[in-house]
Amino acid sequence: MRDDRRVEPQALHDTARRYLTDRYAELWADDSRPFPRYHVVNAMLAEIERLDADDLPPAPELAVLLRRAAFEADSLFTRPSDETQAQAMADERGLFATRVRDWAAQPDLHAEPVGYRRVLTKDESTEWRERVEIRWGVANLVWYPMLFSDVPRDVLIVQGSTMWEEPKAELIRQLLRELGAQRVIELREGGQDLAIELSLMAPRYYGGEEAVWVDESLAWIAYASHEDTVAFGGTLADRLRLPSNELLLDESRDYRYWNGRHADVVADDEHPA
Repeated sequence: MRDDRRVEPQALHDTARRYLTDRYAELWADDSRPFPRYHVVNAMLAEIERLDADDLPPAPELAVLLRRAAFEADSLFTRPSDETQAQAMADERGLFATRVRDWAAQPDLHAEPVGYRRVLTKDESTEWRERVEIRWGVANLVWYPMLFSDVPRDVLIVQGSTMWEEPKAELIRQLLRELGAQRVIELREGGQDLAIELSLMAPRYYGGEEAVWVDESLAWIAYASHEDTVAFGGTLADRLRLPSNELLLDESRDYRYWNGRHADVVADDEHPA
């Protein structure tokens, strides 16, 4: 008897995203092959995350799109310079394409949710960058304390390393939930801007890229710089200053040091009290 069941599009998309995310981490940690294959994996992940998980096509069409991404996804780092590199790329692409074919043939495919994450279109990125510039004075994706003007007193700046402590990053997300945030816009220095589920937000400097986070309200902002700072503004900064949120700010180290300007920051060895 023929089984006419088909895999659910969401399960197929989530499975592909989780595989590429895990594969990237695996190759980044230990890639002894001639070509850094994680570049290819990252390009494929970005390509399939251009698909809106809220509006996925039927599974057969989605499988075609995923396999197309396997062979066509491209970036500045996926241009081989010799046959050895080209073969390494082809092997990694073929591996993902085969996995997609296998997953699509499993009607009972199950995937743990990985959270909403979508690469913005070029027009969306342009619009969001214009909006944050108008609302918050962000210039070329640079904000306080990296701007040349004085830091306003209502902007709160902490050490960037603070945000690598998960309880403190979770505090940021919890405060944003209380403020009604559900999805967040992440604008990155490298140009791959994202719309993400709040649970995936981590206001940190990573991947060698500064970044800005806002949501549709534009009532708050977060900015991670290469100078080991994370700045908060608007309603989020107001919440962080409440006595109940001392988890983030160690009051004994709460000083103003950034180039003598008017910012609340956390002192460290380089910038002592």
